[in-house]
Amino acid sequence: MASDEPELISRAELLSGGLAPSRRASLLLFALESRTAHLVAQAQRATALYLTPQAVEERERAFFAALAASRELPVHPTIQALERYAPHWASLVGEADASLRAALAHALGQKYTFTHQAVPGIRATLGLDTPAVQQAYQRLYGEPLSSIYAAESGLGDRLRWAMSAVARSLEALPPFWVAFALTLPVGPGLLALPIAMAHVGPLAGIVLLIIFGLVNALTAAALAEAVARSGTTRFGLGYLGQLVSEYLGEAGSLLLTAIMAVDNFLVLIIFYIGIAGTLAGATNLPAELWIVVLFGI
Repeated sequence: MASDEPELISRAELLSGGLAPSRRASLLLFALESRTAHLVAQAQRATALYLTPQAVEERERAFFAALAASRELPVHPTIQALERYAPHWASLVGEADASLRAALAHALGQKYTFTHQAVPGIRATLGLDTPAVQQAYQRLYGEPLSSIYAAESGLGDRLRWAMSAVARSLEALPPFWVAFALTLPVGPGLLALPIAMAHVGPLAGIVLLIIFGLVNALTAAALAEAVARSGTTRFGLGYLGQLVSEYLGEAGSLLLTAIMAVDNFLVLIIFYIGIAGTLAGATNLPAELWIVVLFGI
């Protein structure tokens, strides 16, 4: 044993009933935490700014090496993560009897703090609201199962639960809505439109909007097709620079970098003019002053 973590046994031994419920629950809780930690690590990789394939492989090896040796996991799952990924670890407890579920509920209550309302997924997965599990808990520990729940959550816990709920909602969105939200015309683009359209007139402005909209739609479709065909981007191993380098080589990636730099510089000017003009009209202070303030920020 490399640490004080429970020694791993087979799934058949775990569910056979040959061990005491508390021992079996301790082993099963470690299995649930391990699977949840792996899912959390995958989610962190999906939102990372940049990861190479070698870095992903090294993290995977480190995770499974720690799991195989019963060492401390690289990622510490929280009760929010256990609740969030309850459907993913439900198969681990699918054959557990009422006594094992009750013992697992006791182990969760000893290690984590949570209210009854905060863990509907865990309650449903473990059957904590069923008479069989509640009676088994009363028989094993001489108190009602409701004793595992906290009376109320602190401010910090409520914030963590709120953030977890937002993350779960975002993960549940279909890819279309994620792409739609990320490509909405916001910020400098909306500020620049009235300034640009005011000089060409309403009819010409509508025509230009239609043309630019079609160009943007074609560009988005082409980019989506390229991403779908690129394993580097689709599996979260790289971003736009690596995608372009994969298709067009280093020269193409360098050209894209230069174009994006110029684009960002021009967008920054639009941002300064739009925001500074709005603030100048609202405060009667010169726009130049607001541009200096925005630049400082």
